[in-house]
Amino acid sequence: PTEVMDVVHGMLEIMGAQEFSMQSVVAAGAQQPQHERAIDVQPVLAALLSSLMEACAHSADSLQPLAPSGSQMQSETGNTRAKRTASSTYLINCLSAMAGALASNRSSAYLGQQLATAIEGHISALVGVEVHALLSKVGVAAILERMQLYMLQGSRGAGSEIEGDAQPA
Repeated sequence: PTEVMDVVHGMLEIMGAQEFSMQSVVAAGAQQPQHERAIDVQPVLAALLSSLMEACAHSADSLQPLAPSGSQMQSETGNTRAKRTASSTYLINCLSAMAGALASNRSSAYLGQQLATAIEGHISALVGVEVHALLSKVGVAAILERMQLYMLQGSRGAGSEIEGDAQPA
């Protein structure tokens, strides 16, 4: 989104100005270790990122997915899933734009890593929703849930069978 890129470019300008000022300080003879220079700019970047992420989340919540084709997506559940997918994809794109900008600067490497972790979380959630929807569509989701429950009970040492599934050996 254009608004995200505008703020990201502003962040790059702040980082560039901070780097330039630190180079001027070093050129003047005052030595400041690299890690202290990174710490100086991190609160500013964190505040910008926090505001930007909040704005992206609000924008994602207001997204309306494109009209899907096929009768499966016409249901309320399908529309909810489509909205959730559109929102997650939008957030992933926003976070990726921010992480890409931060990756080019040593001072912001830690914040870039935090964004990468957030991106992974959103991707995992999106994949989970889509996999469950696909498995439900082909009728395998209920079977998988029962298998997971059985495995969970087995890992706890329960030894009991899933209710209603008792069969003689």
